[in-house]
Amino acid sequence: MMEQIYKYPRTHHIQGSRLQPGDEDLDSVPFSAIQNQYVVVEE
Repeated sequence: MMEQIYKYPRTHHIQGSRLQPGDEDLDSVPFSAIQNQYVVVEE
């Protein structure tokens, strides 16, 4: 019997970032939507 796989919510891309294979269903977030807010940038 296979165990259940728990998936975490996917992180949206910021405007101008390059999409990776499998990210075609994600919309990028425009800079205007995150203006004056804190963001965490991951590599």
